[in-house]
Amino acid sequence: SSADIPTVYALFEKIASDVGVGLQVLDVSRVSDDTEKAQGPIRPVPVILRFANVDYGKLKQLLTALETNIRLTSIESIAYDPLNQSVSISVLIYSFTQ
Repeated sequence: SSADIPTVYALFEKIASDVGVGLQVLDVSRVSDDTEKAQGPIRPVPVILRFANVDYGKLKQLLTALETNIRLTSIESIAYDPLNQSVSISVLIYSFTQ
């Protein structure tokens, strides 16, 4: 729900801060109709993240932090630009249906 957005933002901002990178973009995508019709109490929510000041060592730390944070997160894709030290990461987070 939209009420959960500040919590999601705070989570990824904290991860960025802990790793020492900057969070530039947090895009929470709309859930598709198929996902909204899914049975069960949990649904995946697509999120696109973009981080700045990411060298290779920090990229590895960032991926570990994303995979082990308190909120269940699945990494879907990574686009790393080592020259500009930026990375875009598509993840799925999971939330309870209301």
